[in-house]
Amino acid sequence: MCGVLVAVFLAACATLAPPPASSKEARAVWLSRFDYCGVSPTHDPDSIQAYITQVVRQAARANFNILFFQVRGSGDAYYQPGLEPWGSLLTGTLGADPGWDPLQFAIEAAQAHGLELHAWVNVYPAWKGTRPPGSNSAGAVGGSSGMGGGRLHRTTSGLIGWLHHLLSGNSPGAGTHTGRVGGYRRPL
Repeated sequence: MCGVLVAVFLAACATLAPPPASSKEARAVWLSRFDYCGVSPTHDPDSIQAYITQVVRQAARANFNILFFQVRGSGDAYYQPGLEPWGSLLTGTLGADPGWDPLQFAIEAAQAHGLELHAWVNVYPAWKGTRPPGSNSAGAVGGSSGMGGGRLHRTTSGLIGWLHHLLSGNSPGAGTHTGRVGGYRRPL
C-alpha cells in the first residue's frame, strides 16, 4: 500500500509545472543607518550624503544591482517621517528634522547608478535606553502596555549595556503599527 501511495505522489509531482526561472540575479548590498550616519560625528548632511553617493557608486562598479537601505532602526525614521520621529543618528536628537530626506537622497543616487533600492525596516525594535521615548515613537503607541494591549519585551545587552524594548510580535497593536510604518505613503 505504501508503495502505491509513493508512486501516486511521484506521478502527481511530475505533472506539476516547474517554478518559473528567475529572470534576474540579485546581487545586493546593505547600507545600515550606522554606516551612513556614522561617517559624521557632527551629523553633517553633506558628509552623510557624500558617503551614500560613494557607497552607491562603488556598489554599481562592483556589479551589484540592489541596495538595501535601512530606514527604520528602533522606532525611529530615516526617511520623511509621518508615523515615527526622525532618527537621532541624523542630528543627535530624536525627532529633530535633519533638513533632508536620506531615503529620497538614496533613491536618487541609486537610480542615477542603475541600482534598485529596497527600504529596509527593522520591525521589532521600539527603542533603546532607560527613559521612555517621545509620544510619537513606536514604544509610546498604545501606552506603556505596548502597542494596544500587547507587551513590550525588555532585553539587556551585557556587551553594550543598553536596555532594549522590543515590540511584541504576537500583539495585534504592534502588527498594526508596523504595517502602517511599512505601508506608509508620504503625500505627493
